[in-house]
Amino acid sequence: MSNSWYSKFKVKPEHKQSGISIRINVLCASEAISESTRAFLRSLLEHYEKKGGLTERQYEALCEAEENATPEALLRHHEWVESFSAENKKLMQICARYYYETQYFTATARRVLDDDNYIPPENMYRSMCENQHAKKLIEATLGEPRFENGSLVQLRANVRPYKNFGKGDTAIVLRSGHMPVVSAVKGGKLYEVLPFGSSESVTLEERYLKKAVDKS
Repeated sequence: MSNSWYSKFKVKPEHKQSGISIRINVLCASEAISESTRAFLRSLLEHYEKKGGLTERQYEALCEAEENATPEALLRHHEWVESFSAENKKLMQICARYYYETQYFTATARRVLDDDNYIPPENMYRSMCENQHAKKLIEATLGEPRFENGSLVQLRANVRPYKNFGKGDTAIVLRSGHMPVVSAVKGGKLYEVLPFGSSESVTLEERYLKKAVDKS
């Protein structure tokens, strides 16, 4: 993130007030800011200490971050924390497990997974847990499985063979939802299935399966 900001701010520093580093550190300690904002502020501090000041645009960004950490903003954050429900936490953890493995929301996801009591700012929660990918992820995770345990399934026609499970083979569903969803798509729920005639089970997504054709 800092590199993208630096690419825009490669001009001579204009703001060299000695109190800038204090202002940045105070903001970084605030729970009212998001992890992405905190990371950006740290990049500002690094630039300030290295160059001896901030550019006009950097200084404007600092002032904007301060406005978002006003008493009013802190009150809104407190109200958000007080209203944060067990359901919010459940959805947040689902999304955190997914995004921890991606290039998005990684700092927030890591903190959610490391600190069971952490509640991110409301705007960060909504960005991470209410986008279109997150909605599909949550639906795939919490939705009822299309195939119950004990059901017979086959691979869809356009799906490549999986190890010991090929086109036309039949398998029995052993369990579903036993692993975190790794694809934010419709039909992303994971199933463990055991192909007939094999001693080795296969784990694959619901979208790759169909009800087995009755050949009797």
